[in-house]
Amino acid sequence: MRKFVDKAINTTRRYSLWDWVFLKIVLFSLGLLIGIYFSQILGQYMTFVWAFFVFSYIWIAYKTFVSYWNK
Repeated sequence: MRKFVDKAINTTRRYSLWDWVFLKIVLFSLGLLIGIYFSQILGQYMTFVWAFFVFSYIWIAYKTFVSYWNK
C-alpha cells in the first residue's frame, strides 16, 4: 500500500495547471453534491453538478493513473 501511495503522490508532481484545475473541480463538485443532498434550494442543479463532477473525476483519474503513472 505504501508503494502505491508513493507512486500516486509522485504522479501529482507532473500535473499541469489544467490538471490542478480539474482536481479542484472534482473536489468542489463533490462538496456541492454533498451540500445539495442537504438543501432543497440547489436541488434543481443536481444533474448539472453530477455531470460536472463525473467529467472532472474521469479527467483527473485518467491523468493520474494512465497518463502520468508510468512516466
